Amino acid sequence: MVKKSGLIVLVCLTLLFSLSFVSALTIEQTTISDVVAKELKRPATFLLTIDNSGGNDAYIEFTSFIDISLSPKGSVLIPKNSIQEVILEVYPGDRIKRQETGGYTFAYYVKDGAGKLTEERAIIKILSLKDIIYLNFSAPLALDSTVFPIEVTNKENINLSKIVLNIESNFFEANDTFSLAPYETKKIEVKINPDTIQAVKAGKYLVTTIMVVNDEGTVEQYSKITVEEKMNIETTTTERGFLFFPIIKITKTNIGTVTTTTEISVEKNFFARAFTSFSKTPDKVNEGKNNYQFIWQKELQPGESFDVEIKTDYILPIGILLILIFITAVTTFALQQKITVKKRALRVQTKGGEFALKVILTVKAKKDISDITLTDRFPHLTELHERFGTVTPDHIDNKKKIVEWHLTDLHEGEDRIFTYIIYSKIKIIGSILLPAASLIYSFAGKKKQATSNNVYFITQEPH
Repeated sequence: MVKKSGLIVLVCLTLLFSLSFVSALTIEQTTISDVVAKELKRPATFLLTIDNSGGNDAYIEFTSFIDISLSPKGSVLIPKNSIQEVILEVYPGDRIKRQETGGYTFAYYVKDGAGKLTEERAIIKILSLKDIIYLNFSAPLALDSTVFPIEVTNKENINLSKIVLNIESNFFEANDTFSLAPYETKKIEVKINPDTIQAVKAGKYLVTTIMVVNDEGTVEQYSKITVEEKMNIETTTTERGFLFFPIIKITKTNIGTVTTTTEISVEKNFFARAFTSFSKTPDKVNEGKNNYQFIWQKELQPGESFDVEIKTDYILPIGILLILIFITAVTTFALQQKITVKKRALRVQTKGGEFALKVILTVKAKKDISDITLTDRFPHLTELHERFGTVTPDHIDNKKKIVEWHLTDLHEGEDRIFTYIIYSKIKIIGSILLPAASLIYSFAGKKKQATSNNVYFITQEPH
């Protein structure tokens, strides 16, 4: 009986000790990061504040009876009369990640040194990375923009320590690496390729983003950016040619994002209209009091150009005008001349086959003149023949190739003809120049001068 009573007392003391041990251990749970990404092997984390107010050290273990792993593993010492903080890491298994999305409540157990299990409960959120990371492309894309802003937001209570972002679109490409704290937003400015935005229509365009998170999970997303509607027609004018043949090219370019009807308008006065041509036939011609208005219209797509080239040829009318002025000037000059001298040359046949020319000078007086000296020069390759016409020269200089006649006077309307022959024993091929003859005379007590025309003579072999 004594042994049996002692055993009962021992059991009671053990139970009392165990009860006092458990009752001395309290646990307070605080969430650090309650989100688990399905694509990552990263846990949810909780801070456990464990108070051991008992008089004995406690060794505890964390366990779960479902597809969830807990860390730390093994025994954790909680010294007597102390408060300890323990980071509890929760790793949902692949089956739970596949089956569950959103909030998930589970039970885990704390086992004390006596084998007693104390149940605790926690809530985690199981989400895909595409539901955790939000890419904002809401800002419209303006044609004059050089960069495009993109916002990347971590919507959940999870730390993403490394994100490699790759973006591709019609207008830009970018690569960036950064991290996101829980609920953090990063602003990224992407440089726009200016060549790709010059001929784009307003509307929505696809953007492809690929993110590699923590070197584990890859997320591919498709978003859309909006190109704003903008009407903008650029006009350029280029000029070439010269003063009397100007060429003007007018170009209209749609640098906006919407289809726009554009117009080119040119005005010409009645005189210029007669000498103006266009590269394209005008769509409309409006006649005013003093001018014409020519109008071209065309619907331009974004990036499309339309041009008209206007040529005004003043060469013909100016040429005609110059000819008229020249004729008038020559006529006026001729009428003002008191005497005229005309020079011509004829080929002369010789017995020896030498090259020979007969030079004829015709002098005609339009007024009474006096003290006349007619001087002519012949080419150095030629010689002067001793035979002359009716009037023999008064002075000959064979060295300087000069022949002169002196006249006392000529009356109005009177004319004289002077001739001489030149020849060359050297064969002349090509052309020969007979320079202008010079005539010096007196009129109304003043010395004046007149000259003849030059004569170009093309040599030929005699037949």
